[in-house]
Parts: sequence; structure tokens; C-alpha cells
Amino acid sequence: MSKTKKRQDRKDKKIAKGIEKKSGVGIVDSARVVEGTGKQDYRPSGKYKEQLQVIGESLISVGFNYVKDKNQHHKFKHKTCRFCQTSFPDTPSDHRTIKNIVSTIKRMCQVQCVPPIPLDKLPAKLFTIKMAGLVETEKEWTILDVLNEITKTVTLSAQVDREMREELRRMADKKGIHLGDLIEEMKEVYENTQ
Repeated sequence: MSKTKKRQDRKDKKIAKGIEKKSGVGIVDSARVVEGTGKQDYRPSGKYKEQLQVIGESLISVGFNYVKDKNQHHKFKHKTCRFCQTSFPDTPSDHRTIKNIVSTIKRMCQVQCVPPIPLDKLPAKLFTIKMAGLVETEKEWTILDVLNEITKTVTLSAQVDREMREELRRMADKKGIHLGDLIEEMKEVYENTQ
């Protein structure tokens, strides 16, 4: 086959591809279409497939529609509110991404949606995804147990009023110790009396 013939064949193939893209003929979509609705099924893939499935089902149960984005993202739009929409990657690379998705959904439901979607309307299993990794045993956890687990891995900070800080400094000066030592003593007394 001559070079000009090969060039012509390549050119014909490119033109055919362009026609397919414009008309939609020959384009295959990976998601299955739900009968009678014209909507696509939500089919996550990848390492965090189960967590993404829970997230998708939770959003659909609250009134969101699934739309496959051309940039390999999952996109959910609320049926009635045009401001209420979220998207996330098709295959998240990290467990922190899943937790961020859940946080974004909670924030979106409270802030962006008009009227706001109450968090008690969201399925409980959506919030268990965010807690995954904190609990390693099968026992029933109390709120105090969960807070203790969180404080093991998270640094907490507190702000103290100026008046209270000055009062603590006066107490430390009266005892002749540093402020940090006074706080340590207070913690010990608290633990012993509880």
C-alpha cells in the first residue's frame, strides 16, 4: 500500500470518528440505563467500590440523580435544587478521600441545598463510612469510646479567656511553679477525683 493511500485511510478514519462523536452513533457508554427513566445506574469501581456504593445509594435515597461526568467523575445533582450538587473522582486513591467526600456531602446538604436537607434524613450507613478505621473490634461502642479513640489520633487545642489565663498565672506564681506544671497538677487532681 502506498504512503498516500495510508494517509487517506487515516484521514477517513478520523473523519468517521468525528461524525460518530457528533451524532452519538457508535459511542458506547459503560453505565447501564435504568428502564423507563433514561437515567444511568451508579456503578463505582476501584479499591473503595463498597464505600462509594454506600455514598451513591445514600445520595439517591435523599433525592439526588446520578450523572456520569466526562472527566471520569461521579456527579450527583438534586432533583429540585439547582445549587445542590456534588462530584467526586471515579476511583479515589486514598481512604481519606472517602472521608472528605462524606464531609463534603454533609456540608453541601446543610449549606448549599435550598431548603437544607437535615442530616437525620441521610442514611446512618453514610456516617459509618467516616468512622471506618477508628473501630477495630466488634463490641458496641459508646459515644465516649468513640471520642476517646478520636482524641488519640487528633490534636485538640483550646482557647482560654484572658481573665482565666491571668487567674491561672496568679495561681502558678503563688505556688512558685510554671503554668504548664499547674495544668498538669490540675489534670492529676481531676483524674483522681473522677
